[in-house]
Amino acid sequence: MSLTAALVVIAAVTAAGVWSDSRYRSYPHYTASPPAVFRGAQLLPDTPAGASLSNAMTAGWDIGDTEPFTYIYGTPGRARPEAMVFGAIGDFHDTSPDAVGFFEQGLRGITSTAVTAWNADPGDDGGWLRCVAYTPVVDSGARQVACSWADKGSVGTVIVNEEGLDHESAAGLTRALRHAILHTGPVV
Repeated sequence: MSLTAALVVIAAVTAAGVWSDSRYRSYPHYTASPPAVFRGAQLLPDTPAGASLSNAMTAGWDIGDTEPFTYIYGTPGRARPEAMVFGAIGDFHDTSPDAVGFFEQGLRGITSTAVTAWNADPGDDGGWLRCVAYTPVVDSGARQVACSWADKGSVGTVIVNEEGLDHESAAGLTRALRHAILHTGPVV
C-alpha cells in the first residue's frame, strides 16, 4: 500500500512539474501583418529610413529567435509620417512589466525631453502598456506620443505624430494598431 501511495505522489509531482514548465514556456504565437490603412494614413512601402529606424530601435534588444517588424503610416512624399510602429514577435515568456519602459529610457539617451509618462490599460490583448509624451530633438517643439506594449509573445512601440492627444486616446490608438497587426490564427 505504501509503495502505491509513493508512486501516486511521485506521479502527481512529476505531472505538476511538467505542466508548470509547459505553461511557463507557452506564449502567444503571433504573426505580424499590418493593415493597409490606419486612421486614413497609408502603409508606406519599405524604405531605408524604416529599416534604419527598426535597426536603431531594436539594436539594444537581446531578442534571440524573434521576428522584428517596422511599419510606417503616412502620406507618400510627406516628410513626417502620421504613425510608426516597430517591435518583434516571438518568445518573450520572461517579459516583465519593466519591459514597457524601454522606449522612455531610450529617449533619455538621445536627449529628447519626456514631458509626461503613464501606465495604461493594455486592453483585451493583455500584457502591459506604458505611454510617454515627449518633445523630439529633431522637431521644433512639436510633441509626439509613444506607447510601448509587452506581453509573452510580442513587444512594440507605436509613435503617433499628433498634437494634443490625451492619455486615453494615445493608449487607444496603440491598442487598436497592436490588435490590427498581431494575429494568433491564420492571417486572412
